Amino acid sequence: SLGESTGNLEGADENTPLPARGAAQRMGIADGDPIRLFSNVGSYFDRARIDQMKPGNLDVHWPEGSCLLSREEIDIASREPDYNAIVRVEKVAEAPH
Repeated sequence: SLGESTGNLEGADENTPLPARGAAQRMGIADGDPIRLFSNVGSYFDRARIDQMKPGNLDVHWPEGSCLLSREEIDIASREPDYNAIVRVEKVAEAPH
């Protein structure tokens, strides 16, 4: 469902958002830091796991990242969502309660 997700703040696992190393360094985000992702339809909290990937990209796994996807941008025939979203990443001081 779209909206806000609390993510998995207890520990990084295979569902953790994966920001590109260079972008994370520029934003002062280290591996394991709590971050919040914002799209035009929702937001998501979790801990970052820095990884090698194309600059400007961030990988968030399904279904945890579904709160960042638009319900309007879908394939008409299959009703499959567009799994691409533009997000803003922010480092947060502590995990939300």
